[in-house]
Parts: sequence; structure tokens; C-alpha cells
Amino acid sequence: MAAESKPALFLLKRGPRCPIPLTSPAQDLREAIAKNEELAANLSESDKSLHEAIKDVVVLSINLNEISKRLTFNNNGNKEGNRDQVVASQISPDELVNLKKEIHAEVQTLVRTEVSQLKHDHAAEMGTMASQAAHFEASLSSAFCSRDFHNTRLNRIEGKLNEINLLDFPAKIRGLEAELKAVRDELRELKEKQLPKDADGMCPSHTEA
Repeated sequence: MAAESKPALFLLKRGPRCPIPLTSPAQDLREAIAKNEELAANLSESDKSLHEAIKDVVVLSINLNEISKRLTFNNNGNKEGNRDQVVASQISPDELVNLKKEIHAEVQTLVRTEVSQLKHDHAAEMGTMASQAAHFEASLSSAFCSRDFHNTRLNRIEGKLNEINLLDFPAKIRGLEAELKAVRDELRELKEKQLPKDADGMCPSHTEA
């Protein structure tokens, strides 16, 4: 293994062909913060509320842990005049446990409130989407029926075309031409009216299609 590592060390002394950029912890932290802010910017308004709630949870947890560490340190005999000494002398271990329970309860209430609001908003949005989907499905059903009807007419025209003989060709071909033109115009009109969007971006009722 040592013999295999010598060429690698030699190459490193000469300098790597593709230098690998080194990052500092501060740079990594800045990049992580930037990614987190980018993620937060892409969240919806309701998700931003939960994002802020989670940030509050993290801050509360950090503060709680810091208080706990300081109080433990001071209660273990720190006599160096630490500024938390007075606080430590006034808070017993039982009170610290109760403080933790209170903060945990507040955190749970905060998150549960946000989750409840998000679930309520989500249910409302799902109801709206279901209504729009039913509306859209009705419009599609009407459009399919219209197109199926016109497809039947086109098949009938094609069948009549095969039945025309040389004797009655001029008169019947003009009749088919007129019928074909009517179908073509109706299809064009159907295409123009098929699922148009109004000013609010909503689909009209299927009767309009």
C-alpha cells in the first residue's frame, strides 16, 4: 500500500492537474444559508408560515439548550463571577425541568397551530381543485360528444361518396361538398370555442362549449 501511495504524493508535490477548490466552514455556512433562503423564497405563503414556525422552534431549542448548559455549569461550582451565577442560584433543577416542559408545550402549540392552518388551507384548495376538475370534465365531455357527432357525419359523407356513380355524380358531389363544408365550419367553430379561458382564467360551463 505504501508503494502505491508514492506516485500520488509525487503528483501532489507537482500540483494537481485539476485543482480542487477548498472551502472554509464560513463559506460552507454562507452557502447553506443562501440555499435555505432560496428554498424559503420558493415556498408558498402558507408554507412560509410553517417555515417561520420551524425557525422559531429551532431558536427556542437553541436557547433552551444554552440556558441548560449554563445553569448546569454554574450549579456545578463555578465561582468565577459568571453573569449567569445569579440566575443559576434562583432556578432549581425542578424549575429548569418545568421550564423545559413549558417551552416544549409552547413549541408544540405553535407547530400544531401552523399545521392545523395549513391542513385547513390545503383542504380548501383541494375542494376548489375538485370543483374545477368537475367543471373541466363536463366541458371535455361536451366537446367529445360534439366531436364524436361530427366524426359520424364525416363517416357518413365518406360512405355516400363511395356510393356515387357516374350518372348522378355532378349533383350528388355538390350536395356532399355543401355538407362537408358545413361540417368543416362547425368543427372550426368548435375548435375556437373549445375550453376557452375567461378573464379570470376559468373554463366556461360545458353549455358554452
